[in-house]
Amino acid sequence: MNPSVNLFISVHIWIKLHQQVLDKYRLPLEKLSLDEQQEQSSDWVERILTLTDSDFSETFWTQITSCARIRRFDWDNRVNVQSLIKCFMPVDNVDYKRESYSLLVLMMELRSEYDRFPERRDYIKEVAKESTSIFLCQLNRRKTIEDFSRRMWYGITVMACVAIANWLFSIYHGR
Repeated sequence: MNPSVNLFISVHIWIKLHQQVLDKYRLPLEKLSLDEQQEQSSDWVERILTLTDSDFSETFWTQITSCARIRRFDWDNRVNVQSLIKCFMPVDNVDYKRESYSLLVLMMELRSEYDRFPERRDYIKEVAKESTSIFLCQLNRRKTIEDFSRRMWYGITVMACVAIANWLFSIYHGR
């Protein structure tokens, strides 16, 4: 199994434990349209990366920092943003509120790197903004596909019911 997935699962447990504190830092995706998400994301990324006074416990930051170090970001080379956000994207059943926490954890990992490598801050900020933008677009695309699939299956079910009803009607009235 991909070590990033294991890291994400353990961080997801931390999210549940610290949800009240995390709530005030997350980008409320469930309340915003895609345009509003994109519009607010840049300022939100800046705020998270430069956050100085947070309510996070030391153990939470230790977990976030250790996840970032295990991921081994290589700031001297181009970071593959697609593979980075892949670790945080839902497999299915997109829930904007849950995914806002996932995005926040990604930004916190990047924030720990932002603090660790002051000489690379501009590049880390660029990666954070690009990651957020791509994450939001992919999340919206998946949600749209989910909604389309749900409507398609509903339509197929309705058509099948109509066909069966028509067949039963013809059998009953055909005699």
